[in-house]
Parts: sequence; C-alpha cells; structure tokens
Amino acid sequence: MRLYKAVITDIPAEAKVNFWKHFPELSAIDDSPEEWGYSTWDFAETLIQNPDWKPIGWEKFINEMAERGDCQWAVDLAVDSYPFVWPNMGGMFQSRSAARARAKRAERWGATVTIMEAEVSEFVPVAEANARRKIQAMNERADRLQSKVDLIRTQSEFVAIKAGINDLPF
Repeated sequence: MRLYKAVITDIPAEAKVNFWKHFPELSAIDDSPEEWGYSTWDFAETLIQNPDWKPIGWEKFINEMAERGDCQWAVDLAVDSYPFVWPNMGGMFQSRSAARARAKRAERWGATVTIMEAEVSEFVPVAEANARRKIQAMNERADRLQSKVDLIRTQSEFVAIKAGINDLPF
C-alpha cells in the first residue's frame, strides 16, 4: 500500500527575512550553532519567514471564510490583524490526488510543495512482526558468522598450502 503527503519545501522570496536581522537580540547569545539546529552560523543566516508577511488576497480570503460562519479560525485571524498562517499540511493520504489537493492549498499562497510517497507494508499482529524481525536479525547474524567461518577456512587453507600439507580434514 502507498501513502502520500504534501510537504512545503519553499516559500515566496518576498516572505523571507534574514534570521539575525529579524532577531538581533539573539546574536549576543554564546551558543553553538548545533544547539539551534544548524551546522554553522552561516547556515543559520538562511532566510526565514517574515511573521509580518501576507500574500496578496489573504485578508479578503479570511474575511470570506469568516463570513461563512463555520470557520472560527478565520474569525480569530481577522481579530488578530490577519496574520498569515500556512494551511495545515499534516496528514497522510491514500491517493496522490488527495495529497495534490492538499498541496494546492499552500501553492495558492506561493509555496512550493512536494508530494512525498511511502510504500507501507501490510498490517500484521505485533507478535508476528516481532517474530519476523527476530528471524531476520538471526539470519543476518548467521550470514555474518558464516562469512567469518569462510574467512578462517580460507586462512587455514593458505597456512596448509604454505606448510605443504595437502590432506586437510575438511
């Protein structure tokens, strides 16, 4: 069985701001970049989304959704001066078209979205799945041990040849 999901992989250039320019107070912190999830501080200067950015048509969209009467989230955003939030991209879908429909929600506002696919195996009882994993691990261990046995046997044959012994017991 295949499962699909939509993932935002980029946002519009005009929505991005430099991390350090937006949060200058953090530049005095004496942390390592790894503590913030970056490999280097140069990478940390990668652009982030500007919390003040709103795509064209956002306020109109929120007002239309709020007027429908069944979108409390839209009413809340209108009350809070219309901050932009990306559509919820969570969830897994059993069809590519359902994931594509979810992707269109974010693409409407300028995001680049990638549809991801995963191959999911059948559902089996946990005891059976555990037994299968244990059997696989044991077989892998046996293969590793057999490789060691083969190596030792090859080494012993080399020693026998070097010593002139022709009639090995194995």
